[in-house]
Amino acid sequence: MGNMKCSNINMRESAKQGSSWEFFSPAPCCCGILTSPPQPMTRYTKIKHVAAGLLQSFVSRNNDVGGFWALGVLYCEVGATGDVCHLNLLDGTAASSTANGELVAKNYAAFLRSALLAKGMAPGDLEEASVHVQFNASLPDRAIDVCYHGDPFVCTVALRPACGKEARMQTAGRCLFNHVGRFSRRAVH
Repeated sequence: MGNMKCSNINMRESAKQGSSWEFFSPAPCCCGILTSPPQPMTRYTKIKHVAAGLLQSFVSRNNDVGGFWALGVLYCEVGATGDVCHLNLLDGTAASSTANGELVAKNYAAFLRSALLAKGMAPGDLEEASVHVQFNASLPDRAIDVCYHGDPFVCTVALRPACGKEARMQTAGRCLFNHVGRFSRRAVH
């Protein structure tokens, strides 16, 4: 057995070089390891990936409304009504019914559709798709780096399929009101 090469190692090497796994069936090799081809992502994993991408894009500084950070604009609009912003991404509406809230909801409804299509799914596969932002959130000390300015917020993205487990992603950050004249818009080319 000293010079014998493991056939599973050879299959792995040929797979790295671009060959197909379609003719590979699980079988124990000379070293007794039972191997199988890589498994496709489960439906829940795909939904988790979409939820994580939505969340990161939503809190990103590149999420803008009219050149201003969307979270600052939303915070300014909902600040008088209870510091909560809820967006329904399936129909592209905002619970606050403000012009900018509706615009952000429509933008992220389109983002959700394209992200689901990229994973081989359709918006009809979901029963719920929402973004919930709680401004002025009470967080434990040091939950957010002290070098950031503004009031704490918690943003939650929830995607629930018609049947299956809900994917819920959450992050915290800091946000200031978008006061007109205090902040500058992004450069438009």
